[in-house]
Amino acid sequence: MPDKDEWTEPFHDMKQFMTPAPELVARLEARLATPEPVSPTQSPTIPSVPTSKPLTPRARTRPGLRGRRLGGFVGAVTSVALVALMVASSVPGPVISGIGGQSKPAQGPGATSPASVGSTTAADYQDLYQTVMSSGQSMMKNLEGPVYPQASTIPGQAESSFTTAASGTYSQTNVQVDGIDEADIVKTDGSYLYICKGSTVWVVSAAGSVSRHVATIDISALHTDGEVLTGPVVGMMMSGSTLILFAHGFAAQAESWGSSGDWVGMSATSVKAIFYDISDPVHPVYLTVLSQSGSYAGSRLSDGTLYLVSQYWVNTTGADPSRPVTFVPTVDTGDGPVAVSPGDIQIMPRVDQPSYCLVTAINVTERTLWGEQAVLGRADTLYMSTDNLYVASTQWNTSIVPASGTSETQGPTTSIVRLSVTGGQLSFGADGSVPGTLVNQYSLDEWNGYLRVATTVYDSTGGKGTTAGLWVLDSSGKLVGSIPDLATGESVQSVRFEGPVGYVVTFQQRDPLFSVDLSDPTSPAVLSALKIPGFSTYLHPFGDGLLLGVGVDTDDNGATQGLKLSMFNVSDPYDVSQISTTHIDADSTEVSQDPKAIFADSDQGLIGLPTVSSDYTENSDGTYNDTITWDYLVYAWTGSAFTQKAELTIYHGSYTDFPSALNDPRTRGIRVGDYFYVATSTGITVYTMDGYGHVGTVPLS
Repeated sequence: MPDKDEWTEPFHDMKQFMTPAPELVARLEARLATPEPVSPTQSPTIPSVPTSKPLTPRARTRPGLRGRRLGGFVGAVTSVALVALMVASSVPGPVISGIGGQSKPAQGPGATSPASVGSTTAADYQDLYQTVMSSGQSMMKNLEGPVYPQASTIPGQAESSFTTAASGTYSQTNVQVDGIDEADIVKTDGSYLYICKGSTVWVVSAAGSVSRHVATIDISALHTDGEVLTGPVVGMMMSGSTLILFAHGFAAQAESWGSSGDWVGMSATSVKAIFYDISDPVHPVYLTVLSQSGSYAGSRLSDGTLYLVSQYWVNTTGADPSRPVTFVPTVDTGDGPVAVSPGDIQIMPRVDQPSYCLVTAINVTERTLWGEQAVLGRADTLYMSTDNLYVASTQWNTSIVPASGTSETQGPTTSIVRLSVTGGQLSFGADGSVPGTLVNQYSLDEWNGYLRVATTVYDSTGGKGTTAGLWVLDSSGKLVGSIPDLATGESVQSVRFEGPVGYVVTFQQRDPLFSVDLSDPTSPAVLSALKIPGFSTYLHPFGDGLLLGVGVDTDDNGATQGLKLSMFNVSDPYDVSQISTTHIDADSTEVSQDPKAIFADSDQGLIGLPTVSSDYTENSDGTYNDTITWDYLVYAWTGSAFTQKAELTIYHGSYTDFPSALNDPRTRGIRVGDYFYVATSTGITVYTMDGYGHVGTVPLS
């Protein structure tokens, strides 16, 4: 890895203008003065706080499949945990309704690291220690030799389903699988809106023209002597009257402390799940916090169980074979960090980097840990079905023989681990690999016990270049069917599976929308291919026989011409057609990177999405027009065409005058009753659903 990149010099130029908050400097100096600082490889101790129920781990039994596994999974890992954090702001303002309790005296794992946990001793981790250390020494090497998907059987089937925004009194987070919630920056219960803003969550009454800010949850003080600060809220979940916030705990990297004291190097050492009782939203009550090693990789909520996924990077220079907490991920339920049991850690073959994927299952009602599983590998993409949770990662520079009769290729592969989540209990299921890379979580889907995967394959040795492919794995992780050459010379742009049919959009110059029959997993077949200009970056089922596409408009030569909405008729998968399309004069939409940004209500025939446009044209006098426009657009689907209902401007003006508070462009549109709310990090704007007239604004400042 190079010592410098294109950001190095600008970064150091910026340092002179940045000053850490006095509170942070004081904590950092105190931390550096500690004789034995907590290692960045360990999770800090969580403060002692009152809870309504004791935080004792629930007794649980685990199925077999323990210890080292020799399946066909490539241990794909990367460095994620280290984060350079520049702090130039003060501690957030007064807490209206915040956390309770005080920090304990210094008692992190650095001070209280036993050589054994219960009946488990450090000797039980020695095989794992050797693997971690050897992977750290060879982390820059390429893998050699082919990877063969192998069997590791476990029963269990699930059927994926899809959802649009609720057609009742309020809309909800756009999720991939109906009934399985995903974290987002805005949540609502139909009466109140909860909006992430830095280290706070603002509670706003959803009352139309009289909507108002009623409470603020502030997590900035939720740190201990083992941490310098708690980072911003990265997402949240809502389960009944419980609100769960996700944030990182940061520890100081003493060696990176600048001699002039104007910048701080930080390491994200833990992911926190912070629980609040919101039965009275005007007075949120702090309940407790559970944490685990690493950086936030994703989460899911199903049937009252929270599944929290993190990626934990081991600092091998601080690994001590007599102290497992220095090279094994830990979980903290309130009594200090405890290393994951060796029986709950899977060591995959070809591990070339010291990084774990850690998954925990948490009972939301009791706020207790039900189970945990760790895999020595990386967590790039997360997908969950009714009974299984899949974690996928990209392994670069590998060889793979994907199926009998298919030639070996050299290039990136996607490694997939399946964990069974039946009844909230976690257990290792199977692993497998397919050629290529995923575009996002929608590239994965489970149906009748089979996992379907769409990838872009980059062949560096076979002369094929870029190819779009589709693969089917059985419950053991074995590859049983494929279309390796779905589109030669093209890459996957978006994917959506619906029962036995898969829809894949690829792109080179024109947009082929492929309809694929997957009713026989061992023999997938292309049913039809629709080629039109442009391409969809997100596909969304929009009622019976309809598929909505959001993406990029291009000319016949592939040159970008703005954005577009497309509606496809997929009632006959053998003859997919485009019913209508509409051009959007904008440069980008957040929906392309994060589908949670779309508002899609098929029952009401409404589509909402944020867009950003910029104009940097030169004027006749040599000056430049640097206007930037940030809008929220609402369209209606009439059954045969799109009609624009509203263009709600969030910001329009000079780029140089663009408020720094708007540097977070994430936007959500939410319908509650007869009102439509557009939420950003600076405020909530309220409109009527009938005509989209502006009736109120709630600033978040």
